[in-house]
Amino acid sequence: MRQITLLHSLQGIPDSLNWEAIANGSQVIVFYMVLKHIKTIQNNLIKGGRATSTPCAVIENATTPKMRVGTATLKDLVTLASKFESPSIIVVGDVVNLRDDLDWLETLKDTISINGDA
Repeated sequence: MRQITLLHSLQGIPDSLNWEAIANGSQVIVFYMVLKHIKTIQNNLIKGGRATSTPCAVIENATTPKMRVGTATLKDLVTLASKFESPSIIVVGDVVNLRDDLDWLETLKDTISINGDA
């Protein structure tokens, strides 16, 4: 069974989260609006049992012409995230390795203008 866990936080990371369940509960974890909490997230995922070699992506301004994407392992996620600004999402899991195959926005650039120009 494939699963995805989605987490969102504007107010902070609650102490009551079960990080072992989050780290091991699904193949893909997506965090919304959490850049300022990335060190806490990284530490807790590793303590919870997620491998430091797990692929991660930071996606800034997703699905817009200003979109930026960076990838790293969980071990280097904090360093990667420091190069991005909000709004950003963090994706944790092997699905990140499919990035090149799923880069639909780059494909659109060849067929239509994403800047509004004809």
